[in-house]
Amino acid sequence: MRSWQPLHRTFTASAALCGLALVSCVRPSPTGGPDAVDTTVDLGDRKLDLAPFLTGYPYHLATPVFAEGQLLVDHQGATRTLRSVAADFDGAPPDLSASKPISDVDWDSRNRWDLEYHAADQSLYWQGDAVNDEKIDLWRMPLAGGAPERLTDEPYVYGFSFSPDGSELALIPRRGEGPYSSCLERMDPETLQRTPVLCDTPEATLTWNKPSWAPDARGVLTRVNLDGQRSRANLAWVDFEQPGLRLLLDPAPTRRSAFALDTWLDDNTAVVFVNDDAKERVVALDVRDGSTRDLWTFERPMQWVELLAPDGQQRLILIEHEPVQDTITLVDPATGKALDSKTVNGTLHWLGDDDDDRALLEVVSAGSPLQTQVLTATPDSLSLRPWVALPDSLLDTLVACDVERVSYPTFDQDPATGELRQLHAYLFTPKDGPPRAKQPVRITAFYGGENRYSDETQIHCAAGVATLSPAVRGTHDFGPAFAALNDGDLGGDELIDVFEAARWLETQGFSRGKIGVYGGSHGGYATMRALTYPPGTNDHGAERIYPLAFGVSRAGFSDIVTFHASSNIPDWVLLEAGDPATEADKLKDRSPLSHVDLLQAPILLIHGENDSRVPVAESRQFAAACEAAGKDCVYLEFTGMGHHIKGVENLVRQYQATFDLIRRATAE
Repeated sequence: MRSWQPLHRTFTASAALCGLALVSCVRPSPTGGPDAVDTTVDLGDRKLDLAPFLTGYPYHLATPVFAEGQLLVDHQGATRTLRSVAADFDGAPPDLSASKPISDVDWDSRNRWDLEYHAADQSLYWQGDAVNDEKIDLWRMPLAGGAPERLTDEPYVYGFSFSPDGSELALIPRRGEGPYSSCLERMDPETLQRTPVLCDTPEATLTWNKPSWAPDARGVLTRVNLDGQRSRANLAWVDFEQPGLRLLLDPAPTRRSAFALDTWLDDNTAVVFVNDDAKERVVALDVRDGSTRDLWTFERPMQWVELLAPDGQQRLILIEHEPVQDTITLVDPATGKALDSKTVNGTLHWLGDDDDDRALLEVVSAGSPLQTQVLTATPDSLSLRPWVALPDSLLDTLVACDVERVSYPTFDQDPATGELRQLHAYLFTPKDGPPRAKQPVRITAFYGGENRYSDETQIHCAAGVATLSPAVRGTHDFGPAFAALNDGDLGGDELIDVFEAARWLETQGFSRGKIGVYGGSHGGYATMRALTYPPGTNDHGAERIYPLAFGVSRAGFSDIVTFHASSNIPDWVLLEAGDPATEADKLKDRSPLSHVDLLQAPILLIHGENDSRVPVAESRQFAAACEAAGKDCVYLEFTGMGHHIKGVENLVRQYQATFDLIRRATAE
């Protein structure tokens, strides 16, 4: 099972904007050896070498290929390469330094998602682009090495999956500029001949997912959104003999997620995850009549669902997530009975499995950058064995923060307790830094509270800057009900949660005038919004707004209406903010661009020129409005980059600009 739900236009007049005094346009990084890149940043009173964090332990696990006894890893040097190393998953961990490049592609210059090995042609398949512009196509490359081959030429491919015998694949290309039209097609991977099956309708739109093939390949299950709404997910059965989108789930409940695993219980029964009305369940779904049988109800947020077959007996593997630890449980799908479980300190990420009894999991935590576990399942038990891990000699170098799990009260009442709602957060403070009263501290505007290692956070600690990472309302790690709290309220109460975090920091010894905010994508928008938040939003008075000292926004959108019109995820806007067709006035008021006059703190805007998730015009127009209003705004644009800034030299430049802004904004 693979499942994900992510959050194109290139603006060509960059030369004109680069002429503005507040704008720095960064050109592509050179592709020379590691010695060609200067990795030091100037902190004013000293220098910091970023090399240990960026390239000191350069391996990032990608995919285990159990059938071939190989482990794929990304290697980060001056460029990022995909490498392979022989791996005995039953034995000692491989020496990653012995890995060999599969190709000479620099993966810093392009995107690659959902890497999958196809045994029939011994090739790797993935969704990706060629130039970091999120023109997502289907690609492949021989595992033994070679150049990537583009298999489609589409504006965007939502997902793909192989038939049970591997002889064909299903894919969902999306076309148009919005509203989009998406189709389900079949492809012969040998001839690349494509056969259209059907296209969606405005009432049931195809979206991100991997179509799940029936074991006899007579059809697929695929996710659709009803009326284009992400909160109205459903599953449709498509019979190849009589194509049509036959909905199988009750359309009435609010449902933000629905997906089918790639392995079924029998020819008619799929294993499906749904979160109807915020209740997360795994069910057996009969595609003939849509009847369901409950297999498991999650007590904690779902992290992963998989179906393996140890000794030929089908077993569900379920991972439930908590802020500090994850629990993995073995379940008999015939009875719904839990047979064994293990608890792991950290967050588990499923890297891949052999479809039978083994899987490779990555374990991440706030204080540890790399460790893996090999999972082995029997019909009755689970075992976890440590495998690849970070060398002890590097831990002290790469962990510059002391980490503390904390909670703080926000402004509203928790209906479960009747008390003020308590929000989970992680506080990262420099191991070797000034007293808290002297430390700058930044608050994660969104996507915070995760128990994971962050190079960025550790680099800030090494520079003497603390970080508070709170799980504000809308965060997904605390169940669908909490995640839905900001639906339709983008830029509203989630920012009050950030302001309350700043006030709590003062109670912990940090100083007003040194507390700022940062974030990327949604968090980039939230950063701009936090610094321009107008009194009266959701009836909050000016006393609720905290005077933040600085902001760093990466790939943020500044106008919700123009973002909806130009982004490749307009359905996300409908869910989180509202419909520009009927709520344009509200969305304009929730847009930072409408309130640049309220900006009182310095802000750094960072954006990639090729970004099509959040088009670069969103930062450009905010930067131009800041200059016109005489506001303190620095704009850093990266040519050749998309929604994420990649490449060692690019990252060094980004960090230097960030530290320059923080130092200037918090100087006494």
